[in-house]
Parts: sequence; structure tokens; C-alpha cells
Amino acid sequence: MGNGPLQISRKQFIVAGMIILFVFLMMDLNSRLTEMSHQNAQRDRMQTEAVDLMRTEAALQSQIDYATSDLAVEDWAREQGRMQKPGDKVIVPLPGEGVMPTLEATPTPTLTPVPKWQIWRVLILGE
Repeated sequence: MGNGPLQISRKQFIVAGMIILFVFLMMDLNSRLTEMSHQNAQRDRMQTEAVDLMRTEAALQSQIDYATSDLAVEDWAREQGRMQKPGDKVIVPLPGEGVMPTLEATPTPTLTPVPKWQIWRVLILGE
């Protein structure tokens, strides 16, 4: 081309264009890598949550299996239903002689009326 100080040769123009193209490609690569990192982190969180949900499901399924079993019915009947099987000997503990259970009476709180001027004072002054 020309001999002026601002004259750019064809080779320099192509190299500058390639550098600009390289910079844009690197910026695109960087954004893709960042997006991939975010998606991998989200995948890991989802896998952890899925494992937790599977464990919860397994625990609930075992509770359902126990609740629908004959063992659960028998446990309830003996513990809360106070039932017995034929041949069982039921033992009922009795208190010793002369032992009287003491009843503790809980006092009921009584409301004391507060004068209206004290209520206003607390509301206005915040004391």
C-alpha cells in the first residue's frame, strides 16, 4: 500500500482481524465454561436432593410396612390397649401401704386491673 505512517499492510490487517476473532472466541469459551460450572453445581445439588428424597422414601416405606404388619397391631394392643394374650400373666403394681398420693393444686392467676392512665403512659412513653 502507501508509505504513510498510518498505512496498514494487508498482512497486519489480517493478523489484527485474527486477534480480534481470537479474543471473541476466548470470551465465548469463558462464558460457556462459566455456564457449564453453574450447571454442574446445580446437577450436584439435584443429585444430593434426589438421594435425600430416596432415603426419606425408604424410611417412610419401612414405617408403612411396620404400621401395616401384625407386629404393630400386637405392640399397640399390649402397650396402649392394655390387652393380653391367652396364657399371659398380667402384673399390676400397687402402691405400698400408707402411701397417699399428694395432689398439688396449681394456683390460678388472677388478673389485676391496670388503670387506663398507666396504659396510655406505657404506649406514649414506651416505659
